[in-house]
Amino acid sequence: MLAASLGVSVGDTVALAVRRLRQDRIGADLRDDLNAAEVDWLDADLG
Repeated sequence: MLAASLGVSVGDTVALAVRRLRQDRIGADLRDDLNAAEVDWLDADLG
Protein backbone atom coordinates (compact mmCIF):
# COMPACT_ATOMS: atom_id res chain seq x y z
CA MET A 1 0.00 0.00 0.00
CA LEU A 2 2.86 2.37 0.75
CA ALA A 3 4.42 1.83 -2.67
CA ALA A 4 1.10 2.55 -4.34
CA SER A 5 0.57 5.69 -2.27
CA LEU A 6 4.05 6.90 -3.25
CA GLY A 7 3.56 5.94 -6.88
CA VAL A 8 6.70 3.79 -6.98
CA SER A 9 7.48 0.08 -7.14
CA VAL A 10 7.79 -2.11 -4.07
CA GLY A 11 11.52 -2.46 -4.79
CA ASP A 12 11.94 1.31 -4.89
CA THR A 13 9.98 1.62 -1.66
CA VAL A 14 12.29 -0.87 0.03
CA ALA A 15 15.33 0.99 -1.33
CA LEU A 16 13.95 4.26 0.07
CA ALA A 17 13.35 2.63 3.46
CA VAL A 18 16.88 1.20 3.59
CA ARG A 19 18.35 4.57 2.65
CA ARG A 20 16.34 6.26 5.40
CA LEU A 21 17.52 3.71 7.97
CA ARG A 22 21.14 4.28 6.94
CA GLN A 23 20.72 8.04 7.18
CA ASP A 24 19.15 7.69 10.63
CA ARG A 25 22.10 5.53 11.75
CA ILE A 26 24.62 8.07 10.41
CA GLY A 27 22.77 10.84 12.24
CA ALA A 28 22.84 8.86 15.48
CA ASP A 29 26.56 8.19 15.05
CA LEU A 30 27.22 11.90 14.49
CA ARG A 31 25.36 12.80 17.68
CA ASP A 32 27.55 10.46 19.77
CA ASP A 33 30.54 11.88 21.61
CA LEU A 34 33.92 11.26 20.03
CA ASN A 35 36.03 8.51 21.53
CA ALA A 36 39.66 9.10 22.58
CA ALA A 37 41.10 7.73 19.33
CA GLU A 38 38.90 10.03 17.26
CA VAL A 39 39.90 13.07 19.34
CA ASP A 40 43.58 12.14 18.99
CA TRP A 41 43.20 11.77 15.23
CA LEU A 42 41.47 15.13 14.90
CA ASP A 43 44.09 16.84 17.06
CA ALA A 44 47.05 15.24 15.25
CA ASP A 45 49.83 17.52 14.05
CA LEU A 46 50.07 17.17 10.28
CA GLY A 47 53.39 18.97 10.00
